[in-house]
Amino acid sequence: MIRALQLPHKFWSSACLKARAVEARVGRRRMVMLTDPPTVVRVLQNREGLYPRSRLHDRVLGSSFGDTLLQGEEMEWPAWRQAFLSPIQGAQERTTVERVARACTHVLSRWEEGPVDLFHAARHLTIQALWRAFFSSEEEAAESDPLLEATAEEMDRLAYAPLRDQITCLRALSARAVAVRAEDFGEPYRMLNTALLFLHAGHDNATATLTWALWLLAKHPEIQDRVREEWAAGPGPADPARDLRSCPLTSAVIHEALRLYPPIPQILRDVTVDLDVAGEVVPGGFTAVLGIYPMHRNRDLWEGPDDFVPDRFMGADLAAHRKLWLPFGAGPRGCVGTSFAFLVLSRAIGHVVGAYDLSPNPGQDLTCWVDFALRPHGRAPIRVRPRAR
Repeated sequence: MIRALQLPHKFWSSACLKARAVEARVGRRRMVMLTDPPTVVRVLQNREGLYPRSRLHDRVLGSSFGDTLLQGEEMEWPAWRQAFLSPIQGAQERTTVERVARACTHVLSRWEEGPVDLFHAARHLTIQALWRAFFSSEEEAAESDPLLEATAEEMDRLAYAPLRDQITCLRALSARAVAVRAEDFGEPYRMLNTALLFLHAGHDNATATLTWALWLLAKHPEIQDRVREEWAAGPGPADPARDLRSCPLTSAVIHEALRLYPPIPQILRDVTVDLDVAGEVVPGGFTAVLGIYPMHRNRDLWEGPDDFVPDRFMGADLAAHRKLWLPFGAGPRGCVGTSFAFLVLSRAIGHVVGAYDLSPNPGQDLTCWVDFALRPHGRAPIRVRPRAR
């Protein structure tokens, strides 16, 4: 069973790219891959309490992170999320942008003309941005923390290692995070594990997305030029005055990268009642595998489903395509850091294309690595050339 979740591309047939529901058995357990967008949203929102988090999912998470707030009562999670996000909301947004800009400048200052290990650089940038925004005083945010540098290096070394090894790597940083934000935490053991989950997902998913996005821009120079022109038309990415709503193409690039390569390719729910899927009833008593990846590449839902076409997330097409796009999940358990992720990704892309021309590094393309999560595999997939100031 675990193997089917760990390596979904080897377990499920290509029928998942067209059918809205595909059933399979693993031993005595029924599993149904669901890719019908309205059904997936309904199950995730779980408004009637009929589709709880899968016990199998909690087993996988619990074995790595221990007991966390994600496994707690529905009422606990929103309150904790609001308290935890307080450093980046409201009047703090300007400070957040400035801290993210420092993280971008810190990492990009190391780039020289030639091949770039994009996954390594993206990891340093996202973990720096996360820590400086959520866990640093103004004085601390001005400099890079040695523990951050060491943790990012070790996490990069463990990029394709088992999750438990990555969690071990993050424990020292998590303990410091709980100490810094003690007023927002309660039960120490549970909060330590929740901080572990936040630190891991908060930087690892953004690392993957930034890597994919910059690689795709390197492979599509015409879109790269348009993104560069978009940022040149107003205040730069380090300026808090720059409203990201004035960067629709940058946003579309991120949406399209997340469509093609969602970091979490599937989500599990237990379904005990009969479920209507696009007019057909699937008898209850199964584990629903909400197939984010196959839904994002469904042959009937998308034109050119395997192509990089950011413009599908712009203008009149945006609203329709957003209904088919769920990389962050939906409902009360949706990703806690969605808005922060977009802030970091947008401004990081702005910093990169403003300072460098990107091109593919021949023979070094990225490929997909799937082990529960979906990650880019490959080193130095792009080359950079500093732009004239």
